[in-house]
Amino acid sequence: MRSIKSRTIAICVAVLAVTLGVGVVGFLTQDRLSGALEETTVNAIAVRNHTLSDMAHDGLRSIVLEGLLASEVGLDRADVEAELTDMTAIIDKALAENNALGLPPPVHQAIEAVEAPLADYVAAAQEMVRLAFTDRALAISGLPAFSEKFEALEASLGAAGDQIEAEVVRVENNSAAFAHTAVWLAIGTMVAGVVVVLMLMAYLFFGVLRPLGALADLMSRLSRGEQGMAVIGRDRKDEIGEMARALAVFKETSEEARKLDAEVSDVIRTVVAAVEQLKQSATSSSASADETSRRRYIRDALAIERQEIAHIPLFQQPIAWAARRGIDLTPSPPVLRRLRI
Repeated sequence: MRSIKSRTIAICVAVLAVTLGVGVVGFLTQDRLSGALEETTVNAIAVRNHTLSDMAHDGLRSIVLEGLLASEVGLDRADVEAELTDMTAIIDKALAENNALGLPPPVHQAIEAVEAPLADYVAAAQEMVRLAFTDRALAISGLPAFSEKFEALEASLGAAGDQIEAEVVRVENNSAAFAHTAVWLAIGTMVAGVVVVLMLMAYLFFGVLRPLGALADLMSRLSRGEQGMAVIGRDRKDEIGEMARALAVFKETSEEARKLDAEVSDVIRTVVAAVEQLKQSATSSSASADETSRRRYIRDALAIERQEIAHIPLFQQPIAWAARRGIDLTPSPPVLRRLRI
């Protein structure tokens, strides 16, 4: 039997799973985007350092040309050598920073491939500056060889730049693809969350609240004495079904009790009517029976009196009183006159 408790627990677990899914998607998205941002930052630093290296290697060639023209433009050897040292330091710093970055192996290999041509190019530039102030003719004759070293370094820098650019494009593409996937994941988890919440609301309304309201209304109508209502939900296999079946039994018992009460009331009314009728009959018959009984009782009483009690008629009582002993009666003339009469 799937009870309301088990269903509610299942829906809560689903809501919790969706919530955890949203949290996991959010965490993965944040982590991936943070990684993409870090990779983008590293690539930006690598591009900047590579650009500085490219500009610096052009600057070295300019310094060599300045050294060759120092006498015409009035430049001092110390100033030219100081510029050469500063430019070389810029290149070395940029390459060292790129090597220290967490770049992919292909990019590191391309940067390492720059080191040897760069060292040859820097050494050639330093030699050209020295010759420009000591043996200008020899320095000018060495320009073709210096240009070859310049071209070799430029090719190595170009290859490293291509690798860095490819890495930048790869990170951008991966970030865009993941952002697209993250958007759809967010939409999917949001839709799933909305669906689960709607399912929970629908279940609570249609599966719990409305049946409970119907049962409460039915119980209220039963308490008012109404009959003939149908009990819904008796076929359910959960607690509401048990309540509906119990209420159906109570309804049937109540209806049977009402029927029995009506039958008993009919019987009582019939008995009362019969009793009233008998009472009326007894009253009417007792009215005629009382006079006959009264006369019989009087006759019996008179008979008993005659048998048990000496009776002297009233008109003879004075004679009996006067004839007894101890009575001295001197009648007056009027009395004698009345006695003679």
